[in-house]
Amino acid sequence: MIQIPKTTKCGKTPQSGLRLWKAAQAIRLAELRLAAQASVLMGAQTRATSMIGWVVAALAASAALAFNTPYHIAGAILLVGESITGILAVVAIYPCKWSETGARPEVFMDSPAQTELACQESLALYYQNAIQRNIERLNIISILISAGWIMFLATPILACLFQMVIFMQKAS
Repeated sequence: MIQIPKTTKCGKTPQSGLRLWKAAQAIRLAELRLAAQASVLMGAQTRATSMIGWVVAALAASAALAFNTPYHIAGAILLVGESITGILAVVAIYPCKWSETGARPEVFMDSPAQTELACQESLALYYQNAIQRNIERLNIISILISAGWIMFLATPILACLFQMVIFMQKAS
């Protein structure tokens, strides 16, 4: 067993404010986590916005295909699939409740906590709940964006297959 000399400082101990230090560290780490989540949200919204740009261009081409060529079925399938993709992307970037660093003053002031330690622990738990809410929202946004890209990429394949079936039926 390693022996630590008595002159070595080991930091906080239960007798010297370890719990208060842990609460302060929990708040610091939670604020870092909330900032990172905000960055992830911005990235997801950027991807969804990019998807909308692709959808707008694809919708224009699909409309031309559906209404001005003999490939009406393929164009219609593309219009529907790309419209669904656009809806998913818009829902993904639609403003939602989002928890950020810093609690509203009334949350802190209305706290029944009577000591600095209790206030710090209360704020740390508040942040933990905020982090969890953000995780749930990010999961929903991620599902919407993934579903949108899958729809966007699968729609041309489906349109092509349906159009091929129609041409084969006409040929027979």
